[in-house]
Formats: sequence, C-alpha cells, structure tokens
Amino acid sequence: LCASVGCQQPPQTIGMDISVQPVRFLIHHQGWPAPLMWPGVADFAIATQDEVIWQIKATSERGVPAQHLAIDFGKTPDDFAQVLPEQNQSPARLKPGKTYFVAAGGSQCTYRIVFSLPADAHLPMPVTSQPAP
Repeated sequence: LCASVGCQQPPQTIGMDISVQPVRFLIHHQGWPAPLMWPGVADFAIATQDEVIWQIKATSERGVPAQHLAIDFGKTPDDFAQVLPEQNQSPARLKPGKTYFVAAGGSQCTYRIVFSLPADAHLPMPVTSQPAP
C-alpha cells in the first residue's frame, strides 16, 4: 500500500522527555498513512560523533508501530533486542553538554533528533535541532 501511494516522507522528529530517568524517547508518526496504518520502527540507535553507544532492533520484520512508542534509554523494550553494546551490557551514560544523534525507522519512514542534555538538571527541555537532509 505505502509504495503504491508514495507515502515516503521527510524524516520526522523524535520527542524527548528528560523529566524521567532514564531519558525517554517518544516516536509518534504524524501524517500519512496514519491512522490507517502505523509505519513500523525496526531499528533505533543513539550515537555520538565517534561511535554508536546503544542500538536496538525490532524482533518482528514489520517493526513496532510508530504509535506512541516510548523507548527509555538503556532499557530494551518488549518486541526489541539489543544489538549494541554486545552481550546486553549497559550503554555508556548520557553526559550533559555532549551532542547525541538519535535515529529510528523502518522500510517506510525515518525519525531523528540531535540533542544535548542540559548542563543544569533544572532546565525543562534540551536544545534540539533537526539535521539538514
């Protein structure tokens, strides 16, 4: 269905909730083809400029629907398996002031965000930006 109607879209933004520990990443698809069908999230990864620090992959080929999908950093959700770090080791902690790149997606849609945790834990939200396509 998606290929026949051309639903490929520019990447969408991943939301964040830093009021909880660990940081929570929120994926909710906006636009076509929702609500008729929710695109699947097959892969999710967080990286620095130098390395991937955490990567998970859906256990289903179709992925997990991008409908109010919440992923807590370092906690592999049901329907996903951890790829990195290997042997289900915990990923390195996120450090305030360091820039991170987050991407998620599947065969139909992609989601991404670039963020830096605030140096002051009392700030309500991190500064986020959308990378250029």
